Formats: sequence, C-alpha cells, structure tokens
Amino acid sequence: MQRNSHRQEGETGRQTIFTRLWGNAGLIVAVLAIALLTIFLRAVNLQAAYDIFLDEITYLFLAESVAENLGVRLHGETFYLHPPLFFYLEGAFVRILQPMGEIVDRVYAVRTLNVALAGASGAVVFLLGRAAAGPLAGLLAALIYALDPLSIRLGSRNMLEVAAIFWVLVGLLVIMPLPGRDRPERTTLWRIVAAGILFGLAILTKDMMVFLSLLPLAICFLLNRGLSRHTAVSISAIAVSVYALYPLGVWLSGDWARFIEKKTGGVTRLIGLVQETGFNRPAAPGLLPALIDKLGEFGPTYLIFALGGLGLLYLWWQKQAPGRLLAIWAASAYALLAYLIPLGTLETQFFYYLLPLAALTTSSAADCFPRESPPLASPAASAAYNRSARVPEVERNVFSMAITTSSPVRILP
Repeated sequence: MQRNSHRQEGETGRQTIFTRLWGNAGLIVAVLAIALLTIFLRAVNLQAAYDIFLDEITYLFLAESVAENLGVRLHGETFYLHPPLFFYLEGAFVRILQPMGEIVDRVYAVRTLNVALAGASGAVVFLLGRAAAGPLAGLLAALIYALDPLSIRLGSRNMLEVAAIFWVLVGLLVIMPLPGRDRPERTTLWRIVAAGILFGLAILTKDMMVFLSLLPLAICFLLNRGLSRHTAVSISAIAVSVYALYPLGVWLSGDWARFIEKKTGGVTRLIGLVQETGFNRPAAPGLLPALIDKLGEFGPTYLIFALGGLGLLYLWWQKQAPGRLLAIWAASAYALLAYLIPLGTLETQFFYYLLPLAALTTSSAADCFPRESPPLASPAASAAYNRSARVPEVERNVFSMAITTSSPVRILP
C-alpha cells in the first residue's frame, strides 16, 4: 500500500513537471506567434508607403550623426528637443546595417527597427492582459493592438512613440505582481529597480513619457491604490535618477543654457502657449473635421478608445488590484489627451500613447464580466456545478496550458 502511494506521488510529480514544461514552451510559442503576426502586419508594403513624415527624415539624420561620431547633432548643432536614447538605438542600427541609397530608401530601411519594437510591444500587451485578467484578455488585447489601423500606421514609421511606449509597457509588466504588497520583499526588490530603470528609459526616449510613468505613480501614491506608497516613491526615484544622467551630461558639457532654452520651448509648445504644429495650430482645420475625414480608415480605433474608457471605469469599480493598476495607467493616458485635445499641441502620433492601454482595459473588462452562475443557489448545487466545470490539468491542450499554467499575476520569475 505504501509502495503504491509513493508510486502515485512520483507519477503525479512527473505529470506536474511535464505540464509546466509544456506550458512554458507553449507560452513562448504563443508570445512569438503574436510578435510575428504584429511584425508581419507592419512589414507588408513597408517600402511602398504613400507618405513620409518630416520627423522621420530628421530622426534619420540624427541617427546617422550618432552612427558617425556618437553625437546627436542636426545641422551642426546638438539636438535637445527630444532626449537621445532612441537616436542612439537607431544609430547602432544604422552602424550595423549601414543602409544605402537616397534619403527615402534609408528612411524605409530604418523603419524596420520600429516594426521590430512594435512586434515586441504586441507580445508585452498579451502578457499584460494575461496578468491583469487572464489569457483570453491578453489574447484579445494583443489582437486589437496587432490589427488596429492606427497602431499599424505609426508602428511602421520612423517615430519615437513606438520605442517610448515599449519601455512603458515593459515597466508596467514588471510591476503587475506588486499590488497589495505594503513592503517590498527581497524577491520583489528587483522588480522595483527594473521598473524604475525602464520608466527612466521611456522618459529618455521622449520627455512626454513623464505622463505615462511618473504621473500614474503619483496617482498610486496619492490614492494609496495600485501600488504601495513606498513602492511608488522608490520606482519614481529610480526613474528620475536614470533620466537625470542626461541633463547632468549636458551640464558637464557646458551647453546648459541652450539645453534649457530648447526644453522650455518644447514645454511651451506642449501646453499650448505656442501652437506651431498639430491640429490646434491657427491654420489647421481642427481635430473634428480630421476625425470625420478619417472615419473610414480609423473607425475601429475610435471604437477602441471609447470602449477603453468604459473598461477603465469597470476595472476600477471591480476593486481588483491588477485591474486597478492597469486602470490608473490608462487613466493617465486619457487625462493627457483630454488636455491636449482642447488646449495643447495635439499631433496624430500622440494618440498612440493611449492605444495599447485602451486595448488592455477593453479586453480586461470584457474578460472580468461575471460568467454563467449555477442554476441553483444551494451549497450542494454550487459544489456540483464547480466540480463539473473543472478540467483536469493533464487533459488540457497545449495552447491552453501555454496561457493558463501559472497564476495570472505571476508573469515573471
């Protein structure tokens, strides 16, 4: 009897290990499949786009400057309007691949960097949705992100937004297991440090990422929701320290006055004191006519933005820690656009900041709606209903194991 008991325990242990191995392998396959689908949808006709943004050419020149002499320079002067991280990343890309040809040919070549980053972002969106509300929510969010026309358009351009949002999404993924922990344990300290570094990298890619990193962290601190106050302050301090290396380097170079001048000019443009570009500039037709004109092309995007706002409210009402954390980040993106639309400098690419977060709140809220309940309210009937709904772990197919093996909130070791 005892020998049979040990044998059964051994078989159960082997089945558990087998299940975990298949589950981890299947999860990797699922992540790779989502990333490849996202890349494919952006790589199709990449070199036949009918338009090129002026900023794409500017960023190409800056990357080529980095590739040649490690300096972020444009027309002989150091470029301070945006932080340098993306230009160093693209500069390394240019240095390694050395794209040739005319300006248009080189722009097409460097676009592939953002296509790859968009693919990685799609995989992260899947993992975020899985962590917040389960595998179906993650799959739905990833498909929305992959198929959305605005995401495809901006994800196949040589712009800053894709890289900036990528760092934000990865940082958010790292901290998803932290809600509800008042004091960080030793095993979670690395998450705080990693998240701070990632949010710092986001701000080093584009200054506006302050509103998608430090602002939601400040909300967590003020409301004492989503993350503990100690965690929010620690992550913020690390992010600010990472970004501070940039102005410190400028100050040591002796070009501080010009740096402040350019950054001040950027802030006045962003808040709307100076309107030189975007939908709100004096000569522009305005946002509403542009939205109506592009309804046929970007209608699905408008719908996701609307559903994402409703999903945000539902996730907050549910009072579940991961969902609330996601809602806080999405609320920060909505708040930013709520200011920029009537008052600030509003450009098409700024809507990309909201897109992956709206996809996540939409899918997570949809997956959180109550499922079918037992037909009878008695304890015996409820127990019978729950037993009938269970599926043995060993009978699940590979894909199901891939996306449900571990706890929804434990997404990283």
